[in-house]
Amino acid sequence: MIKNIVFDFGNVIGKFDPDYICGFYCDKENLETFKDIIFDKWADLDAGYIEYDDFKNEKIDRLPENLKDAGENFFKDWYTHMPLLEETKELVRYFKAKGMRLFLLSNAPQFFADHIDHFKEGVESLEDMVFSGPLKMAKPDKEIYLYAMKKFNTKPEECLFLDDKAENVTAARLIGMNALVYKGEAQPVKEWYAVFG
Repeated sequence: MIKNIVFDFGNVIGKFDPDYICGFYCDKENLETFKDIIFDKWADLDAGYIEYDDFKNEKIDRLPENLKDAGENFFKDWYTHMPLLEETKELVRYFKAKGMRLFLLSNAPQFFADHIDHFKEGVESLEDMVFSGPLKMAKPDKEIYLYAMKKFNTKPEECLFLDDKAENVTAARLIGMNALVYKGEAQPVKEWYAVFG
């Protein structure tokens, strides 16, 4: 029986699109160069393998002179360009009305965790959150799922995990969680819950 819903953040609660985000900091002509440098090894930042300021400085050093100011601006507030997904807001309301406990398990750096209140409307119904960066481990490493289950005081088999990446969903299933690849649409999740919940 499903008692808990565990959400990823990027492309589940909020849109995470490097092209879209970078478009706020530079023109189309420079977008690919800017994006390729900024997001190179971003997974290491998410996993906490590199400190935010060190990552930022390395990227700004690599950027061409005409993009260095854009890089500085990016690292101040990139998270403000992750609009909340309306379908997920609906899912949060749906599951909350059913008495579910709601949680977050996200690959994200400490900097993002520090600014999570920016997304108050998207996360205010969530009981607890786990971010990869502060822990120096990340999905799909099974250890972060086990850590989350312990922190949330939940049993894997009583959880439904929603993530946009298939490898993270597979890893969740391997520790006994129910898990679905989320495509930004509420209806397939509701249909799954109606049958298996």
